[in-house]
Amino acid sequence: MKIIVVGGSGFIGSNLVPLLARKYGQDNVAYTFNRTRPADYLLKERAIRFDLRSDDPRSFSSFDVMFFVAGNSSHALAISEPDVDLERNVLNLLRALQGFHGHLILLSSAAVYYGREREVSEEDAIFGSFAYGFSKLVAEHYTQLLHEQGRILSYRIFRLTYAFGAGERPTRLFATLRRNIQTNQKTIRVVGDGSSIIQPIPVNYVCQVLADSLEVSASQNQILNLCSSEWLTVIQAIDLAGEAAKMNWDIEFVGSEEFPLRFYCSRHKLDSIFKRPCPNLRESIKSYLLGD
Repeated sequence: MKIIVVGGSGFIGSNLVPLLARKYGQDNVAYTFNRTRPADYLLKERAIRFDLRSDDPRSFSSFDVMFFVAGNSSHALAISEPDVDLERNVLNLLRALQGFHGHLILLSSAAVYYGREREVSEEDAIFGSFAYGFSKLVAEHYTQLLHEQGRILSYRIFRLTYAFGAGERPTRLFATLRRNIQTNQKTIRVVGDGSSIIQPIPVNYVCQVLADSLEVSASQNQILNLCSSEWLTVIQAIDLAGEAAKMNWDIEFVGSEEFPLRFYCSRHKLDSIFKRPCPNLRESIKSYLLGD
């Protein structure tokens, strides 16, 4: 089985590639990168410099499985430059699938549920009222359409909530909290009132589920929420970090949050298919925040 990870040098990809290499053998795993140079531990000899906007996607035809974990991860960019967001999340996927016809694992986003409140499942109606979630939803629909047309053998779509861990952008919440703990910086800025809901999940667990999906036939042609079993508000996460580090934060509330989140995802469907238990959320967060 030959595996290609598109977006292999990004946050999720850089954690996924080594795991797949250990599990399936490094000679069977390759990954693409564009602007970002692959890290030393990322099997440089298996790296393929590839620009989805211009390079020939027929080079993907020799692979049996594609993990598509590339795309825009910035909500702000989706709002300010929706054409760029659409290209990265939809057009680049379609370009890759012009040359690939095997089994696709697509990493989507729980942002597709924006506008709903309380618990949401994969079967709930989607409003499509948030630019970032809208482009992710379009990518999902195209994936399903291409499968119906027989252009890919199968698909698995995972709607990720909020991954955290090694390699995440330094401006994200847990990376900021971790850095402030390490530098004893007690001031934290929060946009809005901190009541937005987050459902954090360790990136290593995310990658384990993605890798497991190749061996779980029941996950074929399914859409699954990829989330923790618990949720927190932003303020609760900050308080948890302060408790773990024994720090009293000086919280500065700034302006108002334009797109607050009021929903959390059900993982009942994920648990019914996969037998990998979700790690304890609070212990996972503490371990990451206090790690070296």
